[in-house]
Amino acid sequence: MCDQCGISLFIQGNSKIEKLGDGVKRHYIKCPRCLTEYTSYFTNEVIRRKQSRLRKLFVVLRSARSEKLLEMYKKKIKEAQMDCQKDMDQLRREIEAPLP
Repeated sequence: MCDQCGISLFIQGNSKIEKLGDGVKRHYIKCPRCLTEYTSYFTNEVIRRKQSRLRKLFVVLRSARSEKLLEMYKKKIKEAQMDCQKDMDQLRREIEAPLP
């Protein structure tokens, strides 16, 4: 729901990207009625590489045949997701921090 006008927002497929400089990109959605922008997350080159690695791990996971391999790849994916989220949270704090 948009905080400004109350319309329901459909997130899937409506994400926009804004380049901020230094390789940082802001991913956001925009309310179609009042045009209020909502930031989903920020990425930089390091985060995008980690996201690419995650996508590759998911592909490998789908082709794993044994339970042992499934569990190993699930563990790797969970660790990679936590690492990526940590970096994304740190980048968000840096970008949204008030200037002194």
